[in-house]
Amino acid sequence: MAERGHGDDRGLDGVGAERGDAGGEIDGFEAAVRGLEDAFARMVRQHRQVVTRQAAALKPGLSAGAMKAFITLCNAGTMTPSTLAEHLLLDRAQVSRMVRDLEDEGLITREPDPVDRRSALLTATEEGRARLDAVRGGPAGEGLRADLAHWDRADIHTLVRLLGRLVEEQQARVDRTPDAG
Repeated sequence: MAERGHGDDRGLDGVGAERGDAGGEIDGFEAAVRGLEDAFARMVRQHRQVVTRQAAALKPGLSAGAMKAFITLCNAGTMTPSTLAEHLLLDRAQVSRMVRDLEDEGLITREPDPVDRRSALLTATEEGRARLDAVRGGPAGEGLRADLAHWDRADIHTLVRLLGRLVEEQQARVDRTPDAG
């Protein structure tokens, strides 16, 4: 997967510039960015569908939001409810309900935070991790792993590197931009 600079006039598929709505040509960079935006929109929609299927397989009635919270705790490790809310871009009340559902199901534990007794530390349980692994290995878990199974490992690493770079650059821009509130 070769990287292309901003001066390259080919789209994501290497084809020349596309026609714009007004009949004029769209610069190849703009066409590539539009193609990337479309790919991200489709990927987000598909990810939501997968998370919803996985939530139902993990526990019927579990919300997709609670599933995202659980996956976050499995992937990122122990964190406070406030940190989880920030990570998910949700308010504490929403996260509190999700945490209660996950704790009631035995998927996570809530322990007092030794640094701040007013807070708690949330951790995925071993049972919860095992259940998630089972879901990921079953029909509801097919998705990214199945899609990438036939990819060359170097291509996967390149995609990870490029997406990581994009995320870092976007986060740096967000961090420099004052809140519009």
